[in-house]
Amino acid sequence: MLDHLFRPMDFQGQKLAELLMVRLLVIAAAISWIVGFLCKDFKLMVQICGAALALTSLVVLPAWPFYSRNPLNWLPNLDVADQKK
Repeated sequence: MLDHLFRPMDFQGQKLAELLMVRLLVIAAAISWIVGFLCKDFKLMVQICGAALALTSLVVLPAWPFYSRNPLNWLPNLDVADQKK
C-alpha cells in the first residue's frame, strides 16, 4: 500500500487528480448544503462535508496507478567527457 504514496505521477495524472478533487468537493458541498438546509441541521452538513473531504483525499492523495498512464520519456544522460573530445 505504501508504494502508491511514492509512485511518480505524470502531468496528465496531476491534471486528472486536480479535476477529480474540484468536482468531488463541489458536488459534495452542494449536496451537503441541500441536505443541511432541508433537514435544518448544520452539524449534519458539516459531517457530510467532512466525509466527502476524507473520501476525496483517499481518491486524490495516493498516486494510484491510473495517475501514471502517460510517463515522460526523458533523454539519456550525456557524458561530459565525450562532449569535450
